[in-house]
Amino acid sequence: MNPYSPPKTKVADLDVVLSRRPGYFVAATALMQLAFVALYLGPYLELIRTGAIAPLVGLLSLVSCLVLYVGSIRFAINPRKGKYFFLLACIGLGLSAAQWNLRYLWSYPFLFGCIVAFAAWWLVRGNQRATRSEQLGTTHQTL
Repeated sequence: MNPYSPPKTKVADLDVVLSRRPGYFVAATALMQLAFVALYLGPYLELIRTGAIAPLVGLLSLVSCLVLYVGSIRFAINPRKGKYFFLLACIGLGLSAAQWNLRYLWSYPFLFGCIVAFAAWWLVRGNQRATRSEQLGTTHQTL
């Protein structure tokens, strides 16, 4: 085998460039969710202090929101990162939104965060799938 022979694969086709605009959009919507949570911070603490909501639900909400924010930062930096952060945030925020009683407005920021996390998970999943199919040389169309 000649070490100076050209490679058999097209090297230029292996470098897939993904747009960072979806990551910036997800980060902006996560920032909006943070503003909504900050708006209702007083009622959240009062509901937990009086015992109307279990402290475990408040802790789950806090951890899930932090996971959403970390995932959105990772996704804004690299369009292929943050998949499992968004999945955990979606599950945690969905469970906590149901416990905050969906009849009242203070549960909607958590429901909004759940929707943002699910949409971001879908975008990261599509980016990873597109990158993998480009590296394998196959074409993959997503809806």
